[in-house]
Amino acid sequence: MSKVRKWLIPLIILIITLVVARFILDNPPQTQRGGPSNASQLTVEVSSLSPQQFTVVVDSFGTVQPKTQNALVAQVSGQIIYVSPQFRNGGFFNKGDILVKLDPRDYYGGR
Repeated sequence: MSKVRKWLIPLIILIITLVVARFILDNPPQTQRGGPSNASQLTVEVSSLSPQQFTVVVDSFGTVQPKTQNALVAQVSGQIIYVSPQFRNGGFFNKGDILVKLDPRDYYGGR
């Protein structure tokens, strides 16, 4: 009895599957196409685009760090009498630019 059930149940499932597949293939679904719907139609406005320049402002916050950082150390002491405008946070300067001038009286005997 057990061997009969082992083969009979899959055989019944296979036969049912074949009958359903045959029914589906012989009776494909019918499409019902109609005319345009009676729903209201949308009106669309179209405009041509042209390239334009504009400024984008981005508000943000954070910490800014320099790309390079140097420490300036004086080899002599003296009173500072001139500081270059470029000698500030974020300032740029080139090799040979004078950033700070010291009072020459300290080195030339008060002349």
